Amino acid sequence: FGPLLDCLEVGTAFRGVHMTFTNSFVMRRVGLESEAAVQEVLDAAPGYHLRTEGVSTVAGGAHGALTALPPNTSIEQKHTLVLQVDGRAVGFADVIRGFPDSETAYLGLLLFRESEQGKGWGQIFYRKIEDLALREWGCHRIRLSVVESNPVAPFWEKMGFRFTGDSKPHEGLALSSVKQVMEKK
Repeated sequence: FGPLLDCLEVGTAFRGVHMTFTNSFVMRRVGLESEAAVQEVLDAAPGYHLRTEGVSTVAGGAHGALTALPPNTSIEQKHTLVLQVDGRAVGFADVIRGFPDSETAYLGLLLFRESEQGKGWGQIFYRKIEDLALREWGCHRIRLSVVESNPVAPFWEKMGFRFTGDSKPHEGLALSSVKQVMEKK
């Protein structure tokens, strides 16, 4: 795995939320050397693929997650982050620094193994990403898009995001839907 970005101690109070864990967890920035670990997380989340692509698995999904870039961005702006619990990748995020403008970080994906969902990791991982974007990168807002067929908007609203009113079509491998843009300032 890539370099350690940050680590929280077991039982740490985090932004006013106290969660006690019996596991150690770290967030690391990774690249193509971690393709197998990212693919394992993708393979362990078939429900996500069904809701966004219309199929249960996506061959080569990790390579795409590690290399895909929005228009007019560079690989230096891309941050693929893995959340490891007891040394095992349980989730990953794709974050683009400075997209669509220099004051915005774009969260392209935050995904966990289905066996790890509902355990509080999403909130912890997102808060660490938010700290990275706002404090270290100096961004003023974070944007993301939710596919309407994937009911995750309530989680993002709980994290402080609001719908912007912007949307665009989403074409999965075997499913069509709409992407709704959400933003947090």
